Amino acid sequence: MPLTQDERALYARALERIRAGELPDELPKSVWAGMGGGEPCALCGRDVGSNDVEYEILDSADRVFLFHLRCHAIWQLALPPEAKPASGGRL
Repeated sequence: MPLTQDERALYARALERIRAGELPDELPKSVWAGMGGGEPCALCGRDVGSNDVEYEILDSADRVFLFHLRCHAIWQLALPPEAKPASGGRL
């Protein structure tokens, strides 16, 4: 399914933030999901509200990042190819 204009903008932002070292460039050590707690999303910067699904990841440097569901998926799409599982794997 093609990305919307908003999703393409988030994808470009994810690429920039990964290159700048502001977001992880590899799959996380751990992932948790639950309802948002009102903290800002690591990608879009908007709060992840209590009615939103929040993904919390822990990277290899033990940094914690919070994402909206959509922002988490877009961040995964923006990861470099070597960070993604081999064909047939799941993110």
